[in-house]
Amino acid sequence: MQSLTRGGVTAGKIKNLLKPSDVVNFMFNPFEYTITKQNTWTPNPTNSENAPRIQFSQGGAQTLTLVLFFDTLAEGTNVTDKTKKLWDMTMIDDTTRNSETQVGTPPDVEFSWGALVFRAVITQISEQYTLFKEDGTPVRSKVTVNLQQRIPEAATPAQDAGADSAASPAASAPATGSDRPDNMVSNPDDMRSAMANSGVDNPLNVARGTPIAGA
Repeated sequence: MQSLTRGGVTAGKIKNLLKPSDVVNFMFNPFEYTITKQNTWTPNPTNSENAPRIQFSQGGAQTLTLVLFFDTLAEGTNVTDKTKKLWDMTMIDDTTRNSETQVGTPPDVEFSWGALVFRAVITQISEQYTLFKEDGTPVRSKVTVNLQQRIPEAATPAQDAGADSAASPAASAPATGSDRPDNMVSNPDDMRSAMANSGVDNPLNVARGTPIAGA
């Protein structure tokens, strides 16, 4: 059975390809993601024309940037318990170490969400803690992850985020302390219009009990 977010949308995940049981399921799907690719073109010097002709030098790897949100306010546990596996995926895996040189690499990972499957390595990760218990325990964080393809693959398919959506929810639902608007609207494409209908300017700062009208 597929894991679903509160809005009924299939949850995205990042999996460690060396240890397939190590999976980070997103509590909240990202609002958006960005895929980029950069090619290198080299100008050929010329004295006879007003501008140089450029020649293809090399192709660059595709990169994917994600901003993920984690929240353990309801459980009262440390949010790092949810994000630790992501950080572990940036560390050298001992199973890859050369027996003589002891040189190793971090694992390849796989990001999957709907139609998109992106196999890569994590090149950068940062975690911003935004909510704490009285004793200082972090219970909410925003994680930015940069992924880069290590092996060239075919063009990345477009994501149809609404394809796995469940039936539309009721016209409105009260927000709780750990809710994000994209989990209260079954179709992520309707999220921004639902925010506007409810008079919410910042979708990451919704007060407890705020009614979120369906689009």
